[in-house]
Amino acid sequence: MTNITAIEVSIEALENECRAHDFTFMENPWRHRHWSNEYDRRAKIFTLLERLGHSSKAIEVYNTYAPDFAKRPLSSSYY
Repeated sequence: MTNITAIEVSIEALENECRAHDFTFMENPWRHRHWSNEYDRRAKIFTLLERLGHSSKAIEVYNTYAPDFAKRPLSSSYY
């Protein structure tokens, strides 16, 4: 598992992780290594979003790469 407390926090880091992430990894649980790597990457993406304060710029970057089922609203009472 990735150490998510020691990651670079920037919009560029978020964009790089989103670009590399397979958002459909949950559909292939039998490929354990792939599933595990993407699970860690998803945790890293969510940590970056949180540390960037769920800013509109961060959400826009996330939504650029996320498929429709994973997109986040730009404003929410949860963040």
